[in-house]
Amino acid sequence: MSYFSQLTQEIIVLTKNCSTANLDADGIFVGLVAVASGICKRGPGTLHMLINNDNAGSVTIYDSIGSASNIIASIDLTKIVSPITFNSDFQTGLSVAVVGVGAKITITFD
Repeated sequence: MSYFSQLTQEIIVLTKNCSTANLDADGIFVGLVAVASGICKRGPGTLHMLINNDNAGSVTIYDSIGSASNIIASIDLTKIVSPITFNSDFQTGLSVAVVGVGAKITITFD
């Protein structure tokens, strides 16, 4: 198995539940597909960028670790072509919910 195939499989596993990531890690990215949601990071950090990989579905990003409150952004991915740069701080944690068949995003944060 090539390095990229292995990396792709690891990202797909990660997308099934964002909270499988190292929640205290610095400078990581998470790929999310279809219907996925979860906690990407606990505690303060910075949301750097959202990359829309397939122009389908929607995504909501929260400064939260437990409830659907403190919305940072709610985005219709069918209308976004280029990456969105946030460089926005969050305090409580970073949670992401992706909805829609074919929706594929990557987020970067630390």
